[in-house]
Amino acid sequence: MEESSSSCSKLQLSNLRVFVVAFVFKMSSFRMESLKVMETFDGANFHLWKFKMRMMLFKHGHWKFVDGSATLPSEEVARADYNEKETKAFALFCEHLTDAQLAHIQYCDNVKSAWEALCGVHEAKTIGNKLFLQRRWHACAHQHGESPCGPTTFHRGEHYR
Repeated sequence: MEESSSSCSKLQLSNLRVFVVAFVFKMSSFRMESLKVMETFDGANFHLWKFKMRMMLFKHGHWKFVDGSATLPSEEVARADYNEKETKAFALFCEHLTDAQLAHIQYCDNVKSAWEALCGVHEAKTIGNKLFLQRRWHACAHQHGESPCGPTTFHRGEHYR
């Protein structure tokens, strides 16, 4: 009798181990399926990468450090927690950049200044960029046989519709 109960408990223990291993495997594969790997930013497709990074920071609760809605608390313990979370946000941001992009933000102290620096580089709003885009838009519109501004006449530098 003792031998059968011993073999029964060994069988139950074995079944329990199989169940636990299967459960852990299922949970880890579930996590892996829900975890998408975001590519590192190499300078191409900035607007798409920016959107993905923003969503990732939202997901991890770190966007408040970028948009400035997080405020540094006055209590020492809360301040340490704030600094730790802000540092995690900065690390998450930096680990999705290639070395060439890290060069733009290497002297930034926090994630907010790094975000602004990278946006400043890739969303340059110079007069040269504006003129280039304007020329490209006009060329595209004229290529399709349309006037980009509708029916327009120019007379002595004045604009009439």
